[in-house]
Amino acid sequence: HNRTNSALDALLRSDNLGHVLRAIASLEMFTLIASVVCHRMVADGAVPVIFKLLATLNRSTPHQKVVGHALRTLCNLGRHKELVARIWLPDALGVMVELVVNYREKETALLSQSLAVLELYLK
Repeated sequence: HNRTNSALDALLRSDNLGHVLRAIASLEMFTLIASVVCHRMVADGAVPVIFKLLATLNRSTPHQKVVGHALRTLCNLGRHKELVARIWLPDALGVMVELVVNYREKETALLSQSLAVLELYLK
């Protein structure tokens, strides 16, 4: 619970890429194993922050790590059907399409993960 709080706090408030990377990596793991964390992330407003983060990152290696964790976190959230409508935000489609365009040739894992997020939310 404390680690979840710390990770959410860092994601929502930190501008330091290292802190954000550790936070999103932790949240990816927590959302994989605990549905209560998924619900809490949505309730605490973490999803718009994730999409904003995805919209601002570039294709550098450190940023790609954050992108991967963020996409897998969104996939974990999307496994909960009751949350899908609350996390598919109006600007999310544009962010996801931009990621697909950015990674269509360079990074196949991130392209696959981007498409997986799109598939979850467009069902």
